[in-house]
Amino acid sequence: MSLLIVEDDEPFVALMLHSLKPKAYRVAHTINEAFALIDQEAPDVILLDLSLPGSRVDDTIGQISELKRRSKDATIIVITGYPDLKRLQDAATAKGARTVLSKDNGLFGRLPDEIIKWANTEKPTSNPIVREIEDTVKRIVAPEQVE
Repeated sequence: MSLLIVEDDEPFVALMLHSLKPKAYRVAHTINEAFALIDQEAPDVILLDLSLPGSRVDDTIGQISELKRRSKDATIIVITGYPDLKRLQDAATAKGARTVLSKDNGLFGRLPDEIIKWANTEKPTSNPIVREIEDTVKRIVAPEQVE
């Protein structure tokens, strides 16, 4: 089971990986790379940037339903720096994304909780990447309570 990060900004990818500390992950820098990786192995969670090389934001939003279909219903969380979150939220969730998160200063603090929240609504206990993130969050929040 794995996490697929679809993001062309390498420093941002590094920050996400540092925040999440996933054991199983892959990175795609374009929507076409994402499709190729999904066709090899369907991830459980997809973190999708909307601004990718060779794709306009509306084009990337239009591809969400295909990402969802090809990934066998992975949880898709859109991450964007665009200010009009309401419009993007409506468009992205209509295509199958669970939510849209802003690339603001608090994103990395919220990201593990957001993944747990949205992934659990689709796959309550069977998602190992969610359990891994939950364990990481527990160690950060209450290290003395984790065995």
